[in-house]
Amino acid sequence: MLNTLIHGDAIGNAAFALRGILRKYDSRTQILAVNIGSAIHEDFVKKLSDLSFVRPDDVVIYHMCERSIINALLKNLNCRKIAIYHNTTPAYFFKGIDLNMYSRQIQSAKEISGMRDVFDLCVAVSQFNKNDLLKMGYAENKIEVLPLIIPTYEYTVGAEQIQPYFNDGLVNILFVGRIVPNKKQEDIIRIFAYYQKFINKESRLILVGSPFSEKYLSALKAYVQDIGVSDVVFISGLSFSDIKRIYKSADLFLCMSEHEGFCVPIVEAMLFNVPVIAYESSAVPDTLGNGGCLIDTKNPHKVANYINKILTDRILREMILNWQAEKVKCYDYNATVQMWDHTLACRVF
Repeated sequence: MLNTLIHGDAIGNAAFALRGILRKYDSRTQILAVNIGSAIHEDFVKKLSDLSFVRPDDVVIYHMCERSIINALLKNLNCRKIAIYHNTTPAYFFKGIDLNMYSRQIQSAKEISGMRDVFDLCVAVSQFNKNDLLKMGYAENKIEVLPLIIPTYEYTVGAEQIQPYFNDGLVNILFVGRIVPNKKQEDIIRIFAYYQKFINKESRLILVGSPFSEKYLSALKAYVQDIGVSDVVFISGLSFSDIKRIYKSADLFLCMSEHEGFCVPIVEAMLFNVPVIAYESSAVPDTLGNGGCLIDTKNPHKVANYINKILTDRILREMILNWQAEKVKCYDYNATVQMWDHTLACRVF
């Protein structure tokens, strides 16, 4: 169960993958969602409005991350219940930016905190998420940490034949993530402006992601104009094949996000052998691990020079890519599925 199911979303992808595991326990396994994207037509996906049909011997697995009618419905449900916690963005990121989202995230945190005694098992997709659950009073002996299920094979099959989205000789610095305050695209823009002005004029910044509001996107575009930086590209609505072409174009992945429950794009960048520089926050250290370049500063001068060093020092670049190649093995689809299958078999079925 999840509040919103759309293709291409990390949580939605995980739900589809998890159903594949669960079908061996019961072929009737379904995905239930309050909101279903228009592109989803699978017959095992059903609209969720109530849970009166749930039996005591059923198992409910809930992807928990936001305010939802599911939160109230689960409290009185008589069956085995499992939560997969993806974290929820703190409200303070929206303060002074969007009152509705600010209020919504306050309510999301309140509802999730109020679920601490509901579940037989909670799966956190990062150590950061586990710590968050503990702070809310969830019982430690009921929490397991398992990585998000990512269909890594979909990135690697035929990767050599993928043509770059941009192929004009510019250095391409990339970030993939929803255009939303906690992702801190403005910090990326500020760092890129320094890099382009003082280090390499032949460069482009690519920001891929759908905006949480057009007003916020317009504000970021206005910021680009105000600081006088060129070749900043905002892209959304891409197909999966074009997303792969974007990664194929990238020379470096730059993440300045201040709140992530996991951060799938970091894994995607590693799968495409794109060196990663990421700000040390939330679940980012868990996901990046010893791969990539984890930094504790957003100083434009320092970060721009880190970028330049990685892009111009062949030995350093190869070292980082080797680290990433080892780290990304942790997210291999088959290995991750086995981990989930083992945990579910031991703890649930």
